[in-house]
Amino acid sequence: MSSNSYFNLERVKDHVMAINKFRWFVGTVFLFLLVSAYAYADVNVIAEGTYTDTQLTVTIFVDTTDLTNGDADPIVSYGVKLIYSPADLTNPTVTENDTDWYFGSPEAPLPTPNTAPDTSTDGEVIIVGGKIDILEPTAGVSGPKVLLATVVFDRISESIPEVSLELGKAGTYANFVTNVGDVLDGTDRINFLSSAITQECILNGDLNGDNRVNMSDFYIMQANWGRTGENIADLNGDNRVNMSDFYIIQANWGKTCP
Repeated sequence: MSSNSYFNLERVKDHVMAINKFRWFVGTVFLFLLVSAYAYADVNVIAEGTYTDTQLTVTIFVDTTDLTNGDADPIVSYGVKLIYSPADLTNPTVTENDTDWYFGSPEAPLPTPNTAPDTSTDGEVIIVGGKIDILEPTAGVSGPKVLLATVVFDRISESIPEVSLELGKAGTYANFVTNVGDVLDGTDRINFLSSAITQECILNGDLNGDNRVNMSDFYIMQANWGRTGENIADLNGDNRVNMSDFYIIQANWGKTCP
């Protein structure tokens, strides 16, 4: 190989290394900006879901823990829209968290007209609410993963269900408002996040809750054998621990949950 060829080859190798370093730098900067965008959000609205063969349960939280600057300003109102596919899900039933979110006082909450969950449009559930305590009007709600509501759907297809979140109401309506009057709608101070929806694993016979049916569960049943009344080893609910329960453990022997 001539000296010129060797020199040119080394230049090519140096050029490739420089490109790879640049790509690494750009990727690192992008990741930093992505993480920073999450970290600086005052409010993160999170949807988590689990499903069985017949139902999907979605839990919606709000997290006001600023990961960079400590706790952000508490919020006094919220409005979220849960988007779903009517081809996969139907009959949404909403249970709101009226322990943390209320008007009036915990002992004597006031009626809140026009804030009932709106399920009138197929494919969306709108939930609005807030907290105005007459003794502490600007207290608001803050903290990690404060529950907003739980929504239960009936499944009508075999597809793995998917949901997403966005602001509850459009136009001039203020959905997310802090206790100092800042409206967070449409700003980078609020994120909507949807966690992966996972399949709920129901493992009848897992008496110690370690997600498997094995000798540990058999020993628990053995210790409770013949007892009557409410009992952890009464797997069929007939208020006695006997062969019927043993057969259930036998049928699920060796099975595990992910």
